[in-house]
This record gives sequence, C-alpha cells and structure tokens, in this order.
Amino acid sequence: MTFDKAVAHADGMKLVPLDKPMIVHKEHGVVKLSDLPAKMEITDGSIKEKHHFLDVIADWEGTLDFKNIETLFLQQRYADLPPPLLSMKGQHQAPYTMQLIILPKPGGKHDIIKRIKLQDDDKLTHATIISMCHGTPLEIDLRGKFREGSRGFQHMLQSMGGFQVKTVLIRKG
Repeated sequence: MTFDKAVAHADGMKLVPLDKPMIVHKEHGVVKLSDLPAKMEITDGSIKEKHHFLDVIADWEGTLDFKNIETLFLQQRYADLPPPLLSMKGQHQAPYTMQLIILPKPGGKHDIIKRIKLQDDDKLTHATIISMCHGTPLEIDLRGKFREGSRGFQHMLQSMGGFQVKTVLIRKG
C-alpha cells in the first residue's frame, strides 16, 4: 500500500485518541516497514524539531514476553518496558504517547516499530530524538498534509498487522 492510497482510503475518517492503550494480535498485514512514509533525515547536527517520529529496530533477534509488554502498556509504565527494545533511552520531561508494532520474521527475528508522538505542541530537537532511540530514528513524512496525512499514516500502521499497542484508532467519521 502506498501512502497516497492510504490517504485516499482514510478520507472521511477521523482519528480517535484512546484513554488506555488497545492491544491487538493480528496476522501480517499488507503494509511493510519499507512502505511507511518515513525518511532517515533525523541527524545530530540539525536544529530542526519534530512533534512525532519513529524508532525502528529491524531484525532484532530474541524472545519477547508479550503478556508483560501488554501489562506495562496498559499501566502506561513506559519507563519499565524492557530495554533496549521497547523503552526509550534517557529521562525526558516532555510527555508522549507511544504506539508499538512488533512484526515477527523468520528465524526468531522481529521488526520493532515505535511511533512516538509528543503531547500538546511539544517538539524535540534531532539530537534529543537520537538520544532517546535504541534503533534508527526516522522522520515521518506526511508530505505537507498534516490532517489527512496523519489519518493515512495511522491507517498504514494499523494495516501492518503483528502485535500492536494502539493509542489512537482511525474510524469512519
């Protein structure tokens, strides 16, 4: 699925923030990590600031305790999530929500995608984002279409399948 198709599919829908995270286990979906509108443009020397970003750990090999992960997310205890996979590094004061997608791969590997969205109008510098990430920090490129792009991006995330912790849903509006 392309970003443009996701935006078109999400037309007329709305994003609904959840009071508590929702946990879902799904089969692999139609969207792959490489389909997401994300760019490797978060660099240490930049003075730019971001409101949301991805932390991606590709091909992680190991065992995950999904029941414990569910419990910690439902209690919103992000700091207690097991590092280096799921927690964010450092002690950051800006409040944020985290969506999580874990996609199993052959050979006991996983792709781990964390979407970090700062609350209110907070933004972080690229250097701070890099210091928070365990994996590769990626800029989410909504192509100048914040409202409809956000809906399309959420549709893409929900269409990835796997183990998901959702903090927002996209629904018919």
